[in-house]
Amino acid sequence: MNGDERGELDRKLDAALAEYANIEPPAGMEQRILARVREAGGSGRIHWWRWVAAAVPALAGLLAVFVYRDLPPVAPPSPVALSVPQAPALVRPVVKRVSRPRPAPLPKREVFPTPTPLSPEERALLQLVAQSPEKAREVLTPVEPKPIEPIVIEPLNNGG
Repeated sequence: MNGDERGELDRKLDAALAEYANIEPPAGMEQRILARVREAGGSGRIHWWRWVAAAVPALAGLLAVFVYRDLPPVAPPSPVALSVPQAPALVRPVVKRVSRPRPAPLPKREVFPTPTPLSPEERALLQLVAQSPEKAREVLTPVEPKPIEPIVIEPLNNGG
């Protein structure tokens, strides 16, 4: 987008927003809002019981802090000598190890991987090479890729 197109778009957006904000509210809307505000806060009395419900636990917490602040710390209970029977010591059972003979190693092949018979396609290829080596060279030689010419795009004339 060039500067002229951007300026035109801005002007259209400004005009649309100005028209959108210029709409009048429905008739009687202001009276309904004022009436609802008067109903909600018109009584003028503060719900004091809500404040009391919040203040009582706060004051009880403060009182507990001041009362228990000066008390000495509680000593941990002293161990009482009780005659607790000792649990018998666990004895581990003796495990006898049985020696097992190791399995015989798997047979190894002289040639790895094992040669497999030729597939029909491989046999056909060998036959082609044996009968006409020149044709096989021509078919199997990689082809050089064709050069790709650069694309030229002419600029558009807007006429204006």
